[in-house]
Amino acid sequence: SSPSRCATPTRAPPGSRARSSRARSSCSRREGCAVSSPEPLVGRVERLVAMRSFPGWSELPTRDLVTLAAIARPRRIGVGEQVFTEGQPIQTVLLVLEGELALSRGGKRLGLYRESSGVGGLAAFARDPRGYDCLATRDSVVLELHAEDLEELFEDRFPILLAVIRELARENVELRRRLPPSAGFPTRSSAGDQCPAQALDLVERIFFLRRTLAFGAGRIDSLAELAKGAEEIRAEPGRVVWKVGDRADDALAIVCGTLRCRTEDGLAFELGAGDLAGGLDALGQVPRWYSAEVGEGLVALSMGRDLTVDVWEDHPDLALEVLQAFAAGLLALLERAAEAPPPSFPTIP
Repeated sequence: SSPSRCATPTRAPPGSRARSSRARSSCSRREGCAVSSPEPLVGRVERLVAMRSFPGWSELPTRDLVTLAAIARPRRIGVGEQVFTEGQPIQTVLLVLEGELALSRGGKRLGLYRESSGVGGLAAFARDPRGYDCLATRDSVVLELHAEDLEELFEDRFPILLAVIRELARENVELRRRLPPSAGFPTRSSAGDQCPAQALDLVERIFFLRRTLAFGAGRIDSLAELAKGAEEIRAEPGRVVWKVGDRADDALAIVCGTLRCRTEDGLAFELGAGDLAGGLDALGQVPRWYSAEVGEGLVALSMGRDLTVDVWEDHPDLALEVLQAFAAGLLALLERAAEAPPPSFPTIP
């Protein structure tokens, strides 16, 4: 099949004829009407079971899995079929039930994705205009979900959105472990300006977090909540902040100073002023994967995972912004690791 025929069709933006026609129909895709047929390719119960098999969604309550299954459309893909084409934005997420899909970008293989893995999510959630090539290397059966429908669902069902962010954080950790010599981080970082002698006040915290977390100007309320709940940490050179395997309950937004970091596999890097240390492991709810020792005197704001999640739940648009940033960052890392053996862990590329 030619790329023009097999690439995912471009969906009209919100408010266009596509959305209007969907609104005029007797039922929406979210209610499961798109998959009704005398002999469905994948039945409702099978879809529900399949949803629970995907990492990140296995711990969701049945109610949320039912909602996800209802917006998933079964699709059969023949061997050799071009599913996505590089240069075209990706607007669907494919959850692989059977078969195998190969991803490539710029002539480099990104990986092979089989049962219980997903394709399309990183580019779709990152709103990446470049996309990538996706070719079926075996006859495949997938569940297809439109990114627009998923994002609407994320706004209504925060636990689903949080589960996706958590899984992206875990995948980020696993991918960085495969990127010698510094896990994709700089080997040296700036300590920034001289550390303030006095504790940061609320306004200083808010402005610092806005710069560090790259939030838009309209995020003052959510930033204020984070700033109020954060704990200021001060540490002298040589202090061990955490060791490999320690419980990860918070992230450190570094105001000044540096952290010397090292994994058990010998990867070494340094985090400095403006960096967020420990965020991936805290959000992914995995143990610390690198040790962190203070290099130059450190001042940082410790933001607990529970605090962060509570703020996201109150401001779901902020959580969607975080999802976009996570997806874009992970897609960039996936390209950097393209020459390494295909990973088995990515579930939402």
